[in-house]
Amino acid sequence: MIKKRLSNRISNLHFFKPKLIGTLLVVVLIFLSQNLMAQGASSNEDQLVAKCLRFQPLQDLIPTEVKAQMATYQVLNNDVSSKIPSTLSVAGKSTNLISGATIEKNNPYYKFHLIKVDGNKAFVRYSFFYNENGVAKKVQVHVEFEKKKSEWIATNNKYISDLIKL
Repeated sequence: MIKKRLSNRISNLHFFKPKLIGTLLVVVLIFLSQNLMAQGASSNEDQLVAKCLRFQPLQDLIPTEVKAQMATYQVLNNDVSSKIPSTLSVAGKSTNLISGATIEKNNPYYKFHLIKVDGNKAFVRYSFFYNENGVAKKVQVHVEFEKKKSEWIATNNKYISDLIKL
């Protein structure tokens, strides 16, 4: 009698085993797919930030003496830029996230306001702050991107060329 009950319980376990394994497999696959999607989004943001830091229309506005001060890219740490990895290197320069308290008066820095990725289109809004001849200045930049193959290409941009005194 005991052997029969034990045998029934074991056969019931065999019935539940495939269901349990199947459920665990589905959970693991969902977790992995969400993780891969998050990594893809992060990679897109990294590429967009790199494009913005070297964005040629902005670079054309920055005075040569200010560019000479930029051994690294200083980026103000906020909700948008906090996703940028500290290991991001752009054109041989490292990217440093700085806090508002550590902003030095004469050091140029970037502030990202919005990075929005929607499929193969993206929109970035950011500002560049610098000091020229003792006057603090700011350039606001809005850039639309389109992903062609695996590279983000700027398709439209708007920037305030009249530098705003802070």
